[in-house]
Amino acid sequence: MIRVAAIVEGYGDVQAVPALIAKTSILLGNPAIASDPIRAGEWKLLRRPGVVEGYLELAASRQWDLILVVLDLEDDCAMAEAAVARERVEQWKDGRDIKVEIVFMVREYETLFLWCPTCLPVSDNALLPANPDAIRGAKERVKQVANRKISCVIRNL
Repeated sequence: MIRVAAIVEGYGDVQAVPALIAKTSILLGNPAIASDPIRAGEWKLLRRPGVVEGYLELAASRQWDLILVVLDLEDDCAMAEAAVARERVEQWKDGRDIKVEIVFMVREYETLFLWCPTCLPVSDNALLPANPDAIRGAKERVKQVANRKISCVIRNL
């Protein structure tokens, strides 16, 4: 089993990301666990010098198999920000043998569920947006489409 030290943005992510990692990893045939994620805040705050590195140090102190950073990106360019983040991670690692992966959600974490109609109890796929990454308020849209809160959707995956 892969042990994941997750760094996430907010309170909802602290609950959602471990469930998503566990369930996805089982489906992929490589079980993983991500207990007790580190809530770090949003990327625009972590971009400041030394901030993301401090959270990486905390995650590394847990001595797990993988550090996974999962953050919403709002309106920033995922490719540009990923390049910046990768460079900072490499500088932070400074030759250490630590596996770090970064996942930026193009807008909001909840858009993942809108991209996957089979994840939601939807009776009419016409209710789903054509491009979930282009909308604002994905959490509210999931609630509207699934007729339940996102936390209930995650528990029932």
